[in-house]
Amino acid sequence: MADVIEVANAQFLQMRYYDELLDAELPRMYDLVEEATRRLSLGPRRFAGLARRLYTLVAEVTELTEKVDNALQVTEDVYLARVYAAALDLFRVKSVSAAVDRKLAIIRDTYAALYDEAASSRAGLMEGAVVVLILVEILLALFGRR
Repeated sequence: MADVIEVANAQFLQMRYYDELLDAELPRMYDLVEEATRRLSLGPRRFAGLARRLYTLVAEVTELTEKVDNALQVTEDVYLARVYAAALDLFRVKSVSAAVDRKLAIIRDTYAALYDEAASSRAGLMEGAVVVLILVEILLALFGRR
């Protein structure tokens, strides 16, 4: 029984660690997004590094929280399952886990917005290249025949 409570406590401490990690990361993410939007670069690469960093963070924290959630699957011993569930409730693991999930959702949404911005920028560059090529063709057609 003590081992089950210890596992629940370890799960709580890991979730708190991820919660604090994401608390520190969110303001830094906002600053990096603002910095990336202020850059004069027109290409989609201005968001690429930041988007890659955010996606990596989300993947790492999601993988680790999944491992924490699956750390103890008490299936056969009903008494230990109740002790484990009571310990999780006592430590408020679900509320901390929900906070981590909300912060991960914010980061995922930011990643999606950055990805969309990069795709839009890429599409704009392609449209500009097509226009330039059409103008070159027109100029070659007009001045190349003389």
